[in-house]
Amino acid sequence: MKPLKRITGKSLYISERDANRGETWGFETFAITHAKDGVRTLTAHCELELDGLHVVRQISQSAHADWHPLEGHVRLLTDGRFAGSAWYRFTDHEVECEAFTLKDGRVSQRFALNRRPMRGLGTHALQADGWNVAVLDYAKGPHHEQFHNNIMISIHHLGATGPKIEVTTSGLQYYGDEDITTPAGTFRCHKVAYVGMVTNDHPPYVLWVTADGEFIFVKGVVEGYMGARFELVELTVEG
Repeated sequence: MKPLKRITGKSLYISERDANRGETWGFETFAITHAKDGVRTLTAHCELELDGLHVVRQISQSAHADWHPLEGHVRLLTDGRFAGSAWYRFTDHEVECEAFTLKDGRVSQRFALNRRPMRGLGTHALQADGWNVAVLDYAKGPHHEQFHNNIMISIHHLGATGPKIEVTTSGLQYYGDEDITTPAGTFRCHKVAYVGMVTNDHPPYVLWVTADGEFIFVKGVVEGYMGARFELVELTVEG
């Protein structure tokens, strides 16, 4: 048997605030597999604590070869206790969600989609953020594209609510390519910013993802009150 191609890694959440600059306040481990039909599946464990809120997100999500999301599952813990879980299924024209949360009880939702491929499923995992910028046409060079009806599990900045279907509007700005070095190595990257995130007033967010077609999250910087950088510290490719 020949195993599926597998990419694994780890990223750290590092404070850029003056009071605790350089301190680690979270981490993410992830694995990506490639199926023969072109579907990629991402699993990630995200654990973080900021301003007294401890959040754990355990996620699994799949996307077609064109990066259109296929399905997803999220289990959320806050302060070490179960807060909710949700399952998502996408077609060309619709996303459905079945969830149970401590706040809302049983939740069933359906929402019409306006394009294929969608920008992606926003699960708040760093690697999911990388996948969400894969739909840009990088051959155009630096440019901006606005996206409507983006599907997220939560509009809380740390993904600490829900999970359920939340709908946002925001854009992506591509600046060009750069070589970025982290503890995991040196990578040729696309530099992209999430812009116009008016739905949840998210602070400015710039990220660098590999320019090799895998869109591995290498580095990110969030300004404002969050004052953080995110860095890939381990990466392994098998198969």
